[in-house]
Amino acid sequence: MGVSIVWLEFWVLGFLVVVVVVVIVCVARWLGVLLFCVHSGTTTSTSTTSFIIVMNRYA
Repeated sequence: MGVSIVWLEFWVLGFLVVVVVVVIVCVARWLGVLLFCVHSGTTTSTSTTSFIIVMNRYA
């Protein structure tokens, strides 16, 4: 029983770490896209934003 409980705790901790990392990466990417749009201006923001999103999705 003790071994299975330890493995379960490791699995839960690993899952939480993965979730936190994914959330941080997504937030950082969205902040970068927003900052890039603000700096590049409103005229070319739509095309560059879609391009960045596509590149991030396949990178």
